[in-house]
Amino acid sequence: MKMPAIARLSNKIPAFARVGSAALLSGLAQQGFSLLHFLLAVRWLSPEALGTWAMYLTLTSLVEMARLGLVQNALTHFTAHYPEVVPALRTAALWIGFSLSVGGAVVLWLLVVALGDVWQLPGLAGLLIWYPLLAAITSLVRLQDGVAMTMQNFKIGLVSAVAYGLIFAIGMVAIHHFLGEMPLSWLVFLQIPALGSAFLVARLVGGKTLRFVLPEVFWVKKLWAFGRFGMLSNLGSMLMQRVDLLLLGAWVLPGQLAVYNVATRLVGYLDFPLNALGLTFAPKIARAHCEGGIPKVKILYEKSVALLLLITLPMGLAVVLGAGWLVQNIAGPAYQDAVLLVQVLVVASVVKPWGRMFGVTLEAIGLPAWNFRMLLVSCLINGGLNLLLIPVWGIFGAAMATGLSLIITVSVGHFWLRRALPVRPLAPIYAIWTLASSLGKKGLF
Repeated sequence: MKMPAIARLSNKIPAFARVGSAALLSGLAQQGFSLLHFLLAVRWLSPEALGTWAMYLTLTSLVEMARLGLVQNALTHFTAHYPEVVPALRTAALWIGFSLSVGGAVVLWLLVVALGDVWQLPGLAGLLIWYPLLAAITSLVRLQDGVAMTMQNFKIGLVSAVAYGLIFAIGMVAIHHFLGEMPLSWLVFLQIPALGSAFLVARLVGGKTLRFVLPEVFWVKKLWAFGRFGMLSNLGSMLMQRVDLLLLGAWVLPGQLAVYNVATRLVGYLDFPLNALGLTFAPKIARAHCEGGIPKVKILYEKSVALLLLITLPMGLAVVLGAGWLVQNIAGPAYQDAVLLVQVLVVASVVKPWGRMFGVTLEAIGLPAWNFRMLLVSCLINGGLNLLLIPVWGIFGAAMATGLSLIITVSVGHFWLRRALPVRPLAPIYAIWTLASSLGKKGLF
């Protein structure tokens, strides 16, 4: 019997390149709907309202990333080493994630109230007062996605992303149609049915992925002891990426904040292969460390960076050359000041594959404290450059500071990694040609 075309194509793909395809599709769906939501918001919100919404999303993402770092990295590590106690691990992860989400949301609201005179963003505290409820629901949805990832079942993440994105987009269209405007408070409430739909649809597709037992204090402590460094590392990474926006809130008006948000959002869409594939490499690096030690991890690290470079470099070049067209057609003429910002940020992001796999590898081989220390240094460099350049050049100064700090910290971080893993800095660049040639010989290029 003749093999179906799609199966023949799948067999042509090298195992390493094929491994993250499902996760990449899930990330693509998430980023695609994120782009759709952004397109609707940038057209139906005033620049001032868009600036406030951008700050809301930035602040809430701090809680989301803290929970992801605390729960997911530890769950991945201990699942690989202790598969016989998986239900206990998942129960501990649920308790830790829920507590951090709700507690972090409350702290976030108190912080915004205290900084009300610094950030000229009226209505932001009113949006965040509802976030503890949303954080509680989100913690359950993301744990379900995280458990599926440790099982290498990325179908659950895909349907979850599609369900959330579709319901939120439909809700935005309905609100604008019936109200003729887009109140920010309605966008916050719209997250509740979107998250609920994501959980239920994923539950139907994936079955009872989440099965819990009575919580064990031992595993709660173990996950916390390991995951706290991942949490701090994720927060450091998030601050590294968002300190510019947080500081801009104190120096520029919401309209300029919206222009900068347009630039960072467009550049951020280039990161989805790094985020989606980077997470899929974590369980594989953890297993490689258990089975083959440092030599096997070194090879996997270099191949991972090469694959990420092969995907992101063409995308980055296209964005640099077409930045004017992208800003004009996605955001509109009111945001043309974002063009130069996009180009600066994209050029600097060429080093991100090394930085992404640097953190993933250290977490996976059981050295989260190393990753946290490096990210702490990164935050200090980024914050210092932003404080230096924003008062002088405004949003352009923020873009320059963010780009320079990214290049500096990834370069330093890579040499820091060599203390634990004897990687070669240029090896992934050479591996690109080998990987591309392999794909070309199999008819994929």
